[in-house]
Amino acid sequence: MKFLNHRYVGLSSLLLVLYLSSNVNAQIGEQDDASRVNAQTGETERDLPDETPTVLDTVESQLEQQQPVEGEEEEEAAVPPITERAWIYSFEDTSISSEMIEFDGIKSFIVVYKEPDPNEVGNAEDIIAATDFAVQSAVIRNGGSVSQEFTTVFNGVAADLTMEGLNALLEQDGIAFIEEDTPVFISTTWGQDRIDQPNRPGDGRYIWKRNKNAGQGVNVAIIDTGIRTVFRQANVAREQKHMDLVGGYDVFSQSTTPSAWNDCHSHGTHVAGTVGSIEYGVAPGARIWAVRVLGCNGGGTSSTVVGGINWVVQQKRSLGGKWVMNLSLGGGFSTAQNNAVNAARNEGIIVVVAAGNNGNSNNPLACNYSPASAALAITVGSTTSTDARSSFSNIGSCLDIFAPGSSVLSLSLTGTAGTPGTSTKSGTSMASPHVAGAAALFFQISNTANAAETALFNAAVSGRVTSAGSQSPNRLVQVPLTLQTCPQSQTVRLTLKTDPWSVDDNYYTIIRDGASSPAMSAPLGYFVNRVQPYVEEACLPNGQYTFTIYDLWGDGLEQGGFFELRVGGSVIFSSANVPNVWTVATRRFTIGTTVPPPSPTRAPTKAPTKAPTKAPTPFPTKAPTKAPTKAPTPAPTSPTSTISCTPGEIDFEFRLVTDDYSFQDNGYRLQRQGTAGALFNRAVGSLPSGRGRTLTERRCLGQGTYTLTVQDEWRDGLCCMYGIGLYEVRFNGVRQAAYSSPTGSNTAVQLNWGPTVTHTFTISPPPSNCPSGTSGTPVKVVMRSDAYSVEDNHFFIRDLTTTAIVYRRLKGTYNGPSGTVYEDTTCLPPGNYRFRFYDDPWSPELTDGLCCTAGDGYFQLYVNGVLQTGVQHSWSGPPAPFPTATFNSVIYDFTIS
Repeated sequence: MKFLNHRYVGLSSLLLVLYLSSNVNAQIGEQDDASRVNAQTGETERDLPDETPTVLDTVESQLEQQQPVEGEEEEEAAVPPITERAWIYSFEDTSISSEMIEFDGIKSFIVVYKEPDPNEVGNAEDIIAATDFAVQSAVIRNGGSVSQEFTTVFNGVAADLTMEGLNALLEQDGIAFIEEDTPVFISTTWGQDRIDQPNRPGDGRYIWKRNKNAGQGVNVAIIDTGIRTVFRQANVAREQKHMDLVGGYDVFSQSTTPSAWNDCHSHGTHVAGTVGSIEYGVAPGARIWAVRVLGCNGGGTSSTVVGGINWVVQQKRSLGGKWVMNLSLGGGFSTAQNNAVNAARNEGIIVVVAAGNNGNSNNPLACNYSPASAALAITVGSTTSTDARSSFSNIGSCLDIFAPGSSVLSLSLTGTAGTPGTSTKSGTSMASPHVAGAAALFFQISNTANAAETALFNAAVSGRVTSAGSQSPNRLVQVPLTLQTCPQSQTVRLTLKTDPWSVDDNYYTIIRDGASSPAMSAPLGYFVNRVQPYVEEACLPNGQYTFTIYDLWGDGLEQGGFFELRVGGSVIFSSANVPNVWTVATRRFTIGTTVPPPSPTRAPTKAPTKAPTKAPTPFPTKAPTKAPTKAPTPAPTSPTSTISCTPGEIDFEFRLVTDDYSFQDNGYRLQRQGTAGALFNRAVGSLPSGRGRTLTERRCLGQGTYTLTVQDEWRDGLCCMYGIGLYEVRFNGVRQAAYSSPTGSNTAVQLNWGPTVTHTFTISPPPSNCPSGTSGTPVKVVMRSDAYSVEDNHFFIRDLTTTAIVYRRLKGTYNGPSGTVYEDTTCLPPGNYRFRFYDDPWSPELTDGLCCTAGDGYFQLYVNGVLQTGVQHSWSGPPAPFPTATFNSVIYDFTIS
């Protein structure tokens, strides 16, 4: 959509580009474009000798003192005087002397790897892996660290580097460029009434206001400061929600937990409200995703922005469907940011970005900022209520469209979910979500992102914006006035009435034959409302499809829950076609041909012998009068088959639920140490194909030490973009180790692992009698020392009722040589207890556990002969949910009954 013309200054061995970027962190309240900020003197371009880098751009980001727009009240916008330089090192020649680049301390950089030449000998993934290994080794060896890894929009890392580390990387092969990680801040709308009619004055109405069908089926990711989690509104009917907030991700903690992506600034909530809130949104029916890349002060860096884009692309690949991405932020020019935006667009995601708020400076061109200058982004400038360009809005050929951005009312951090507060903000940050919402509406009635973008630009009205600025396109966004363009034969509608546990159990996919991602889907955790109907509808192109619905814990939809799939208005599959208890239900169907679809694949247990004689039970006329009488059922403690173990043995159970690629990725094996052969062994390649297949192994295990090995050849775990898989280990029905997706409950989380995870455990007989002076249930602590256990390690067991310490080993008593095994046993009466094991190194940063260079140590806690927790042979990987190899202390609460 736009072409960038940048000047370059050549060096004989290095192309060094210096951009001087200014970052806006505007805190604008109710006022318009003519905001006043204290002037800041920016650096000016200098003439330098040929052998030194040249300052290409000097940016003064402050908004000048302006006169108020007639009829509008004015307010100050405070812009901090932040100026940063972004360096891009391009690898024309890697013979660079260390004198060329000098700085003190640590600086943050983005390192982008070269894409392998397809004509070169060797596997592309192996080449990338070799580059990554060399880069990360050089970073760590020279006193730096890697903060993020990028594998989707491009291959590379974000790293904190010393001068020595940077110069070491400049000598590496396989690197495309290194860019200094620069700050990114909010570039800080009213406009529903303006965007549904070509001319002023407005009629005071918005055609899609409070319409939950407007934007339905389209995902919009808000890459910003997060979104206020209260708008997720569990157990509120979708039609009554202020926003269809599905989930989110926090780049800083790399967590999908709602508390992590909660908005602590207000900017992201305001932007999300303009996109998809029921009262202030352009597309009230869109699915909203919060992607937090800016902190509580509104600031982030290029790498956090790239990390957010990277995560959204992964979600698109995993969940499929239609996606729009809004970035109401900006900073200095960043090749990494622009590359990430362009890569996301090439994945079929419409990317909408703010043009920036430097219109009152001497550098108002959007082409000088990122992501505004990204070639495949839709870059949005701001207008006032009189259709004049907001004076703060950037201009130029990199703009694509204008939208309302001055004095825009939307959601704030005040009020409650039922009665949310509002605020008025101004900026291109407020204009961009108007276009993102419009894009969602056009995408809803289009089959491709390209078709939606074309429709968006064709619908825009021309010649309305006054003072648009040199080379700026004079286009003002307009929304579609009808969404009824899908032939009935192509309409696919899923109705699912949840049971009390659907948030942890249920998800679905509809995948077109030959497609790499679903045409429709809902992730695990989406069905957050208990005992409520959800309706998912989309217009799908002709083709053959597979519908699959999952129930992770294998108990089906209980307490009146059901599903119903309609294609072209007719019911083709429903709960009436499957048994009451099921894990996976699937049905093939065809759109656009008279050839009847194949018979449905049968559910895991026998399907009914004939069609039901009546339709499924309709929705209840009112919500249940009271909560369910039982708590959500976790994974069953045992399969339907039972085994009887002799005294002294444990009932061992291993369960694995497959993801899309388990048939070629995963294997598992249980071996008793000191014996030949395996108790069970499923080699990689022997597992059945298909997502959601449950495999269970169950054995009675006697005394001895055992090793369970779980394999994942591609090192990505059973997770996320390839389906929600899991595995767990249980002793006598009690979970000992588990892996699941971030949205699972009561399980440990480990997103990426492989090629193996090893769990080693010992089954010991209970003592024949208790130590003198004790009685009750035997409790044993086994510890193998490392070289520093005498000064590091100690433990206690505390009675949680009386708070008294009932058993302990003091520091200094583990005084034997490294590798000494200690066993301490006591017997305790019934009660609730807390076990705490310490590793107290001499320096706080060396919380090193029983590990590594200090020796191969471990500890284990047994209650009545059953292993409860521990760190075991840390070099081979501790089993989840046990702690990592490095720790300061480990706490484990247990009950003796």
